[in-house]
Amino acid sequence: ALGPNQAVISAIALGIGIDYSIHLISRIVAQIERGSDFEEALGHALATTGRGVLFNAVVVVAGFAILALSRSPDNISFGLLIAGNMATSCVAALILVPAVLSVLHEREILERFRLARGVRIGLSGSRGRGGGPSRGEVDRSDRDAA
Repeated sequence: ALGPNQAVISAIALGIGIDYSIHLISRIVAQIERGSDFEEALGHALATTGRGVLFNAVVVVAGFAILALSRSPDNISFGLLIAGNMATSCVAALILVPAVLSVLHEREILERFRLARGVRIGLSGSRGRGGGPSRGEVDRSDRDAA
């Protein structure tokens, strides 16, 4: 049974873990907006962002799992709870999110997940070599065209 402390820790861990899904969905949307179909966008997203999500999750899970070696039951519980939640978030982002998105049509994905106008920060993939804003820049072309 989860006590109040474990419930709070789990909620925080899931809040942090949701970033995995956000990163993956953002990359898929960016690729679809560039003209890729869903399969190409998903493949690119998993090969790039997915690898980063997996690497990050492995490091975070390993870092918190080390707390299982502690002598303090509170540290053991904390470490295993965070590690388990982060592993679950990673699996959900890399398996469940693509499965759910595959049911949607590309147009639906764009309508549901498109970033707000003018908020294209760091998603260009070109890193300042044309084709979109550099990291940290804001693309205002949608707003200016309106």
